[in-house]
Amino acid sequence: MSFVDIILSIIRWTHAVAAAVWVGGNLWYFLVLNPTLKKAPEQERPKLSSALSGAFRELTEVCIIVLAISGGVLTFDRLTNSKVGAAYITVLVVKILLALWMFYVAYALSKREVRPTRWARIFTSPATLLALGFVALALASALKVLFEATLT
Repeated sequence: MSFVDIILSIIRWTHAVAAAVWVGGNLWYFLVLNPTLKKAPEQERPKLSSALSGAFRELTEVCIIVLAISGGVLTFDRLTNSKVGAAYITVLVVKILLALWMFYVAYALSKREVRPTRWARIFTSPATLLALGFVALALASALKVLFEATLT
């Protein structure tokens, strides 16, 4: 194993951890935090929500930065391999588009001052963000299988 292989392994691990933290954090936020906040006394909800949302927003921002940088490096590494085929590139493009959508949704949720339209709420909701995260993780598995198929 070369030095470059070790660095790429660390980057790949960092990318996977950031994805797991972000998707797992979204799952916790969606399934645990929101229902718990709804049970809190009405007058305490804004203060609790603000404190927890701020901490979660910071975590999300770190994950987005890590995912964007590591994803760029990993994409370059894979695409410089002449063996990747059209199926790999197609899945990769879909995954990148989903990631960009997820980054936008995270941004939109953090800046939501005005009530958006019904369709905007659907496409930029926490549930949408969670679903996109699960799809992105599935696409990551598909990319691994597609890449490993080129090695044989």
